Amino acid sequence: MSVGHPASALTYYLMLEEDLEKYNGYLHLKIARCCVSLKQREQAIEYYKKEGRDDEAISVLSPPVESDDPDSKSDPRKLRHHSGKIKLKLSQIYKSKGLVEAFVDVLFPVIHETLLVEQNQRKARSRPRLTGSVLSERTEVLKDPNSNRVLLGLPPLASSAALSKAARAKKVLQKEAALKEAKRAEALAAGCDYNSDDSDDETQVRNE
Repeated sequence: MSVGHPASALTYYLMLEEDLEKYNGYLHLKIARCCVSLKQREQAIEYYKKEGRDDEAISVLSPPVESDDPDSKSDPRKLRHHSGKIKLKLSQIYKSKGLVEAFVDVLFPVIHETLLVEQNQRKARSRPRLTGSVLSERTEVLKDPNSNRVLLGLPPLASSAALSKAARAKKVLQKEAALKEAKRAEALAAGCDYNSDDSDDETQVRNE
C-alpha cells in the first residue's frame, strides 16, 4: 500500500480481489488497513473479520482518542448514530470470542439509551380523551356520603385519586354548562333559536 495514497491503493486492491487466491489471503488485510486510513471503519472491520483478525477489528471499533479524530465534532448527530453501529459490531465480536463481560459493557449503554428514548416518546404522546358521559360518571363520586363520613372522623369511601378526578370532571362540566348558557343568551338576544348539541361524541376533554 502506498503511504499517503490510501484511496488509490484501495481502488487497486479492490480490483485484485477478483483473483483473491493468488495473494495468500493478505489482500483483505491490506484492504482493511486502507479503509482504516480513510476512516471507513465499518468496511475495515468486515475485511479484518474475513482474515480472522479480531484484535485489529476491536482496535478499529474502540472509541478513538478525541485529539486523534478531528472529525468527531463535525456532526454530533451523525457521530452518535455511527457510534451506536460501531458499538453493536464490537459487541458481536466480543460475543463470538466468548468475552461476556466485555460484551455486556459495550452493549448495556446502547440498550439503556434506547430505553430512555422510548420512554420519552411515550411521555410525549397525547393523553386519551374522555367523553362527557364519562365525566358525568366521575362526578357521581362527589354525591356519595363522603362528606358525612369525614365529619365523623371516618375515611372516605372513594380514594383521593378518584375524588381528585371527580372534582376536575365537575369543573369541566360546569365550564361547558356556562359556555352553553352564554351561547343561548347570545342567540336569544339576537332573536335566533339556539339548538344545543349535547352529543357525548362531540363533548370531549383531555384526560388529566
